[in-house]
Amino acid sequence: MAEGQGRAQGLRIALEMEKRGIALYARIPLVTENRALKELSRRLESEERLHYQQFETMLLQAGIEEPSLEEGALISATAADHFYPGGLMQVAREGGLDTPEALLKEAAEAERGSIAFYAALQKGASEADAAAIGAIIQEEEGHLRTLISYQNSASK
Repeated sequence: MAEGQGRAQGLRIALEMEKRGIALYARIPLVTENRALKELSRRLESEERLHYQQFETMLLQAGIEEPSLEEGALISATAADHFYPGGLMQVAREGGLDTPEALLKEAAEAERGSIAFYAALQKGASEADAAAIGAIIQEEEGHLRTLISYQNSASK
């Protein structure tokens, strides 16, 4: 992989995954009557928007240009394969819309999956790219810690 490609790929996929999270959490209030679940999904959507902004800033600071249409399609497909591949219906089938605690469990598992994906991407990257991908991992680990703290608060 050429210098900078791993960083660009990682950041573009991160942006796409965050977009998927934003869309998923934005749709939950439309399909549930559970007030606590609606509030949680709005909070998670807001957090995904913040992560999107952080990754977008990293992309701009790195001077990474927009991907070609083909690259964009591949990025979108990659994100779809790794972050809620079945979308809202997958979350519903797995019981993630039953309670706020169930949604938090689903969200934490999605973050763990994202971290594992970026760790694999990091392994094949140059030193500079691996450092940039490491920054993505740190951000996702921070979000995972937040989700775990929500889980701990909900179980008390």
